[in-house]
Amino acid sequence: MTSISLRINAYLRNHTFDFIRMFAPHLTRDAVRAALQEAR
Repeated sequence: MTSISLRINAYLRNHTFDFIRMFAPHLTRDAVRAALQEAR
C-alpha cells in the first residue's frame, strides 16, 4: 500500500498531479481538489 500526503492549503503543481496519477490513475485533478476541499 502506498500513501501520499498533501497539505490542505498547498498549491499543487502539474508534476504533483502527474505523480499522484502514476500511483492512482483513477484520481483526477478534480477528485484530488474535491478531497482537499472536503478535508478543510
